[in-house]
Amino acid sequence: MKGQLEWGVLALGLALLYPVQGALDRAKGPPPNVVRTLPPRSILPILAAGHRETMADLLEIRATNFVLGTKEPGVAFTDEDRDHLWKLYDGILTLDPNDADAGLRGAILMGAFGNRADDCVALAKRTLGEPYELHGEPQPPAGPGVWAGHPRRWQLYREQAATHLIMHVPQTRDPVERGRYVRRAGELLVEAYEAGGPADLGALGEEMRSRGLSEKRLLEQRYELWKARVDSPHESIREEARARLVEIQSSFQAVELNALAARLGKNG
Repeated sequence: MKGQLEWGVLALGLALLYPVQGALDRAKGPPPNVVRTLPPRSILPILAAGHRETMADLLEIRATNFVLGTKEPGVAFTDEDRDHLWKLYDGILTLDPNDADAGLRGAILMGAFGNRADDCVALAKRTLGEPYELHGEPQPPAGPGVWAGHPRRWQLYREQAATHLIMHVPQTRDPVERGRYVRRAGELLVEAYEAGGPADLGALGEEMRSRGLSEKRLLEQRYELWKARVDSPHESIREEARARLVEIQSSFQAVELNALAARLGKNG
């Protein structure tokens, strides 16, 4: 008798499981904001209780899910979205200050999805343990940053240089300001080389910071930087990279035609 009663209760529970769960799902409100559920940065290491790297990895999964759940094709992030993404990566780097790869991924996401070049540069600087500007306000170093001997530390300098070349320069009309961004990108490439990057970065950086780049050379560098993003794991970044490559090829053809016309004019 007891066994029959248990089976009866189990059968009734299974029969009610899906209707009850469906009713609960329909009654749910919107999912909790990913940042509002994030504890303050100051107590994150305490909550991690010896598992800071693991918690940082889990938090980056949340950051990726946030991007995938928020980003729609052709729609830029709102200011609130950008702030959320910043806070998530700020928390990740608080838990694991030596995760240069996370800082690099975050900087690329800030630039590609947030379309805010200054935030991309700021996150790279924050990862390096340097002072940075957030929304125009100077910020002190958030911590020690990636240790000096990290084998991929140099990539954070290169990413800042790339941001200047593929975002700041095309958006700037003033030739003096454009030249300033090119020279700053050159300084960052030299820093990338000094931090362990390949020698050709140092040579290019020296050229850029001393003489700047011709329009043709600048387009070539922008092309290479966007070409590297074609292999990004994020489809939206790949799509943007392919579109930018087509634009740069058109600009390159225009530069070539202008140069040809100038030569013909001199010969004529």
